[in-house]
Amino acid sequence: MNKVCIFTVVSKNYTHVARTLMHSVEQHYPEASRVVALCDRPDGFDYSRDNFEIFNLDLLDNIPSFEKFIFRYTILELNTAIKPYVIEKLFEHGYEKVIYIDPDIKVYSSLVPMVNLLDSHEILLTPHLTGTLEDDARPSELDILRSGTYNLGYIGLRDSQSTRALTKWWQGKLYKDCVVDLERGLFVDQKWMDMVPGIFDGVYVERNEGWNLAYWNLAHRKVIRSENSFKVNNDQLVFFHFSGFNPSAKTLSKHQNRFTRTSAGTAVEALCDDYAADLIKFGQDECRELPFAFGYFSDGTAIPDQARYIYRDEFDWESDSSDLWSTEGSKDFMGYLNQPIEHDGESFSY
Repeated sequence: MNKVCIFTVVSKNYTHVARTLMHSVEQHYPEASRVVALCDRPDGFDYSRDNFEIFNLDLLDNIPSFEKFIFRYTILELNTAIKPYVIEKLFEHGYEKVIYIDPDIKVYSSLVPMVNLLDSHEILLTPHLTGTLEDDARPSELDILRSGTYNLGYIGLRDSQSTRALTKWWQGKLYKDCVVDLERGLFVDQKWMDMVPGIFDGVYVERNEGWNLAYWNLAHRKVIRSENSFKVNNDQLVFFHFSGFNPSAKTLSKHQNRFTRTSAGTAVEALCDDYAADLIKFGQDECRELPFAFGYFSDGTAIPDQARYIYRDEFDWESDSSDLWSTEGSKDFMGYLNQPIEHDGESFSY
């Protein structure tokens, strides 16, 4: 059996993004098993011709009260919350090295050095920044501090006592607190990883500037095209993280205002143009409007994110025995949402 697994997590509407990633993984490390954890239901969508194995949600019997777990998270939060549970299952399946890569990443050169690092280290992380940010643009160093030191679009793990302990600890944190709540110091799964180098053994922080190139570190990483490859400062580009990328927009990412595609330089502009073409080739028009299976109550009413916030923050979900995905359970919860509220002695309903 292949002992290396490279996986990502997507809902169906990001299938074209996962295909782009996995095509690049196959090009630069074909020896690895390629797995896409589907944070959704297939609902008839055909993955049989894709170059990766689908890992279905029903394999995650290691998540307690799974139906509640799904309901209380937004699509973004849920896609990140299942990550350590999938990792545990992949280790149980027999993989010795498991590498998670966000779907909106593309690989540009060999992953052999990365995989080999896991012979001598157990946990591989990449920092958001390997240099300072000296302007007034966003994200600032304070923004990065709030969202997390390490970018969890990537993590590499070797099966060991330390990584098994990390996985269990990480699951415990994400079971209730994989949320976007910057006021509480939480940004999905990412902020928790700040603690990992201090708590767990075998952690290696990769400072190679060709790893995890993205809008947040371009200010101190010069990208040039060299024949048929790309260089980042003096390093080979290994993977680019297209977080917040919109193929039809001129900006580099919706999450920043430091660069446009053009101002980021001709090499980055070429990377963006090629990536946009890849997304179209791998089914963007077909996939991006696919519905999220857990985005609707049983009667077809869309579940707003605010309903999930109320469920997890105000509703006694831990002791409640109703099934919110059933007709009766969803009707009862919608009734709860529509109850009048009291404010300054007055009753209001919506």
